Amino acid sequence: MATAKLNKPKQFLDEARKLHRRKISSTEFWNSLCGIDGQLSRLFPTQTERVAFSKTTEWKKFHELWQELQEQDKQTVPLLPPLPARSAP
Repeated sequence: MATAKLNKPKQFLDEARKLHRRKISSTEFWNSLCGIDGQLSRLFPTQTERVAFSKTTEWKKFHELWQELQEQDKQTVPLLPPLPARSAP
């Protein structure tokens, strides 16, 4: 059982890497891992466990992957055109 606990950060990062390779959006990436019923809450169900995990190198690497996808989103998602100016009544 102790081995499973030691592997939780690695399991989380492995899932993050798998999703990252799929080049999904940063929002989908975050929600899959950290959203309601995401990998984070399944592997680290308590606040104490999540705080401890947030101090690991795996968490830091997860954030790096997420930031890469955020940059990808900026390059692939077109900006909305400006709204037309309103004329005075």
